[in-house]
Amino acid sequence: MVLRVWLTQHYYGWEESDYGNLAMIYGVWDSHFTHFDMNHMPGYYAFSALVYGIVQDSIVAGKLVSLLSGLTVMGVSIRLSQKIGGPWMGVWVGCLLLVQPELLLYSTSSLREPLYTAFILGAVLAWLNQSVISFVLCAVCAFSVRFEAPLFLLPLALVGFKEWRHRGLIVLGMSIGIAAWMAYCLYTYETWRFWSHAAAVNVETGLSAEATSTWLWMQNGFSVVFGLLWQVIPQHLGWFVLVGWLLTPFVWKDSTRILFVWRWGALMMGTWLGIALFAQHEVQHNLYWKWMLPFVPLVTMAAVFSWGRVLPKWGMWLGIVLTMWTQGVELKRQFDLSARIYQPQVELAQWIESEVPTTDAMILDNVPACWIRRRPQQYQMLSWFDLPVFKSPDALIQWSLENDVHWVLYFEEEWTQAPYKAGFLSSLQTHTSNYGSIQIQREEPLYGWRWFRVLTAQPE
Repeated sequence: MVLRVWLTQHYYGWEESDYGNLAMIYGVWDSHFTHFDMNHMPGYYAFSALVYGIVQDSIVAGKLVSLLSGLTVMGVSIRLSQKIGGPWMGVWVGCLLLVQPELLLYSTSSLREPLYTAFILGAVLAWLNQSVISFVLCAVCAFSVRFEAPLFLLPLALVGFKEWRHRGLIVLGMSIGIAAWMAYCLYTYETWRFWSHAAAVNVETGLSAEATSTWLWMQNGFSVVFGLLWQVIPQHLGWFVLVGWLLTPFVWKDSTRILFVWRWGALMMGTWLGIALFAQHEVQHNLYWKWMLPFVPLVTMAAVFSWGRVLPKWGMWLGIVLTMWTQGVELKRQFDLSARIYQPQVELAQWIESEVPTTDAMILDNVPACWIRRRPQQYQMLSWFDLPVFKSPDALIQWSLENDVHWVLYFEEEWTQAPYKAGFLSSLQTHTSNYGSIQIQREEPLYGWRWFRVLTAQPE
C-alpha cells in the first residue's frame, strides 16, 4: 500500500493515455455526464468523474479509482486463491502479484485497465458463488470499461452456469448493456459501430499495414503472437508463472474449479493474442502490456495452483523469489522509461501554466495539452491535425502571427501529423523572416519533441 501511494506521486505514466484520460475525466464532469468519446468506453471516465465531483481534481480522481481498483484486484485474487486452493495458495499469489509491473504501475496511474480487471475478477467470484445478478453487473461494468469483454465473458457464462434460465438472464443483461452503448453512439455520433475506429487504427498502424500479401500478413501476425508468448509474458510475469500455467490442465485433471479458472485465463489470453494477430504492433509495443493486465491474476492463480501441487514449499518459495526478481527488473525498467519519456513533457506543461499568458495561442498536442485540459482553463490550444501544411518556416511564422500563435510544440512521431504539416521543424534551430522569427526553446530527443517560440519582427 505504501509503495503504491509513493508511486502515485513519482510514476509518470504508461503513455499519452494517462494524460488523455485526465482531460476526458474533466470533460465528462463538465458535460454533466452527457458527453463520452465514442472511441473510449465510458465506464472508467464515469466512475472517475463521480470522484472528481468530490475532490475537484482529475489527477486525484483518476489515480484514486485506479489505486482502489488495483487493491481490489489484489484482495479478490488472494481471496479466490484461498477459497479454491487453500491458505498457502493465497499467500503465494499475493507475493507474485505484489511487484508485477503492470498491476503495480498501472494501479498508480490514470489508466482504466485496473478497474476493468477488478470487474473481471468480480465476475469470476460471482461465477464461483453461482450468483447470476452479480455476474451480470460485473460483466456489464467490465464491458463499459473495455468493449472486448463480451468476447470471453459470454462463452464463459454459457459454460459456467448450468441452468438455461441463468444463461438466458446473463445473455439478456449483457445484451442490454451493449445495446445501450450502441444507442448512445448512434444518437451522438450517428453510428452504432462503437468498435470501428479503435479496430481500424490498430490495424492501420501495425505491421499488417506493411504486408503485401495474405501469406505475409499471416506470417507477421503469428510472429507477433509467438513473440508475446515467449518474450513478453516471461519478461513481465516470469517463466515460473508461464510454465506453471501451461501445466495446469495436466496437474489438475480432477478439479473442475481450478480447470475453469485456467480456461478463463486461457480464453482471455487468447483474446489478447487474437487482437495482436490482427493489430500486429511490434512485439515490445507497450499497448500489449496494457491489454495483458486483465488476465495476469488468473494466469498467476493457475500457475500457483499447479506448482503448489507439484513442488515442496521450499521449491515454491524459490520459484516465487526468482519470479519477483524478474518482475522487479521489468518494473524498474518501465519506471525509469516513464521518467525519461514523460516527465519532461509534464514539466513543460507545468512551465506553460506558470509562464505562458493565456492570451498566447499555442500549437500543442499530446501530454502537455492533456495535462492543461485536466481542469478548467483559458488557453487556446491548436492541434496539428487541424492545421494546414506549411511548406516553409516563413509560411509557419506568417500564419502563426496572423493567428496570435506564439508557441509551437513539434513531435517527431508520424501519427501526430507534425512531420507532415511542418517537417522542417525537425532540425530547425532559429529562423527569421520579414514577419518575425521562430526560435527553439527546449527539446527532448528520446521521445522526439521540440518546443519553439514565435516572435513578431522588431521595427528597425
